[in-house]
Amino acid sequence: MRGSEARRPIPENQPYESPMESRIAVVENDIGNIKDNISKLFDGMKTANDSITKLLTGQAEMRGDINTLRADINGRMEALEKKITQWFFATALSCAALAFSVTKLFN
Repeated sequence: MRGSEARRPIPENQPYESPMESRIAVVENDIGNIKDNISKLFDGMKTANDSITKLLTGQAEMRGDINTLRADINGRMEALEKKITQWFFATALSCAALAFSVTKLFN
């Protein structure tokens, strides 16, 4: 608070007032300034709360997208592992059949 805000704006009436009235005027002026500052503080807090809510909403959406992507990648990896396993067993059976055929041919 600035020092000039605590004085009465009309100096010509001050000599006729009692010291108590001027002190009350200063207190009233200070209370008005405090009310204005609190009002500005509440407005700022409301804006901050709105921003935090938007941030949390965006974060939740991003987590959902990441979880969806992770599930998609895991599904693709499982399908690829299944194909590789099937290829391995098919190749192993083919090699075994070829080995038995070659053995039977030469015996």
